[in-house]
Amino acid sequence: MKLFQLIKSNSVRLNLDSKDKSDVINELVDILKDDSRVTNLTKVRSAVQDREKITSTGVGKGVAVPHGKTDGVNEDIVVLARTDEGIDFDSHDAQPVFLFFLLIGKMDSAIRHLKLLSRIAKMMDNPARVEAIKSAKSAEEIISLIEDFEKDLDEIA
Repeated sequence: MKLFQLIKSNSVRLNLDSKDKSDVINELVDILKDDSRVTNLTKVRSAVQDREKITSTGVGKGVAVPHGKTDGVNEDIVVLARTDEGIDFDSHDAQPVFLFFLLIGKMDSAIRHLKLLSRIAKMMDNPARVEAIKSAKSAEEIISLIEDFEKDLDEIA
């Protein structure tokens, strides 16, 4: 499995409506309300909110990766969203966030969850790639950019 395979085009938002951290998390989770991979949206929301209480998932450089593990999904899920207006997400570098990767993992997939987080971090460590995703015109273009990044990388087991 690769990261791009977990992102469905209807799970990409090119412009979030939310203006603050709490609303962003809720909007990201709400994107999954009709997703067949989700068995319990309330559990998904709680997992992400509980994880965010530990420490901010704003990793810096304009990127946040809110995430959580739950038995409210039947497979791993990635939602990608962006906003033109930076949002204060209590990031480690105190900079506003423009790109959000919501990662929801199954309870029994802790190692894979960490590998997916690592893959996202590696991908977002390249400023040109961040800019390409921020300026992409469609969900399909974003997914294609991620697929291109992963073309020479191993599958995540």
